[in-house]
Amino acid sequence: MAAKLIRVKKPALTRFNIRKLRDGANSAQVNDLVNYINHRSAPSTVRLTGGGTSINKLASLSKLEPFVISVQRADDLKKIILKLKEAGCQNVNCGYLSNQNQGLIITGTQAYPPKIKTEKSVLAIVSLHNEADIIGHTVRHLLEEGVDVHVIDNWSNDNSHKIVQTLAKRNPGRVKIEMFPKKRVKNYDWTGILSRVEQIASESSYDWYIHHDSDEIRLSPWPGTSLRRAISYVDSLGYNAIDFTVLDFRPTQDGFGAKDDPEKFFKYFEFGSRSGHFVQVKGWKKQPSISLANSGGHEAAFEGRKIYPLKFVLKHYPLRSTNQASKKIFKERLPRILEEERQKGWHFQYDHFKKDHDFIWAKDGLIKFDDKFWSNYLLQRISGIGIKD
Repeated sequence: MAAKLIRVKKPALTRFNIRKLRDGANSAQVNDLVNYINHRSAPSTVRLTGGGTSINKLASLSKLEPFVISVQRADDLKKIILKLKEAGCQNVNCGYLSNQNQGLIITGTQAYPPKIKTEKSVLAIVSLHNEADIIGHTVRHLLEEGVDVHVIDNWSNDNSHKIVQTLAKRNPGRVKIEMFPKKRVKNYDWTGILSRVEQIASESSYDWYIHHDSDEIRLSPWPGTSLRRAISYVDSLGYNAIDFTVLDFRPTQDGFGAKDDPEKFFKYFEFGSRSGHFVQVKGWKKQPSISLANSGGHEAAFEGRKIYPLKFVLKHYPLRSTNQASKKIFKERLPRILEEERQKGWHFQYDHFKKDHDFIWAKDGLIKFDDKFWSNYLLQRISGIGIKD
């Protein structure tokens, strides 16, 4: 396919209509990807090339166009990537379309971070309630990624608060924790917690913010690139918001505890497929005000929002063992949910579980997370295209 400039009028995408699974229809998936990037990028052009394009031409385009998408034979992908790098093209994301019989290259001036001289300050605002087995790892991971942490503890009664306090003492100025609300209440007021996140972001002086849960690990789209550096790159391009693709990790064996590293213990996941999973705009640049509560926390809404086209990764570990899952769902979540929040369509994700559920998943039907994930699921992780809903 000869190189050509695809100029696509920005489609009127609804919030969730990028959820498309077209098995075997690679041309449709590529068209979806072009439309998706065009919808979010500026200028709204994507250079689309095929196997007939020379390496030098592709390398040259990568230095001129914001995004260059090239579809190649899967068997030729490694050889092409090597030749591209020899031709001076270092800003390459490579992988496969969802049926993995064709290679996918995404490059361009906005597709891969160079060395960033000045990094932006980033604060993760973490919501917490009884997650003692994982909160320590979550906070330490954020610190290692160059991100400071403000924890909103919704009156945990396990060891969670103490764990964060210890980390705060070891990392003065980088970790804070507060109890919210000021007095213990019976119900789980998610609207109130989201409003508090909005307030902290408004009153703090960081460059960027992440709305973060205590059972999550966030990663940049580029292995080896820290969250802070990746966010700084996005900022340098003029974008002010970041979306995430959700990976829901499932326990395939029991026994996870506070001494275990969730990223090592949990090796199998499924892509988040609920409606809310397809809009996860939870990273944003400092604004006069933002709204999280209107969307139930799924997206930071504000005037002039410009979302970076390539999604970051959200590794989610909500259910980690039989005891933890049962306690979380049937004692700490469902009985505390406010009816008015139910009426908004929130908090239904655990309704299908029964009290006798063992919360152990079979590996069949799940995806193993390993080094091949980044290339084998390039299309899904950067755009959400190809994920079953």
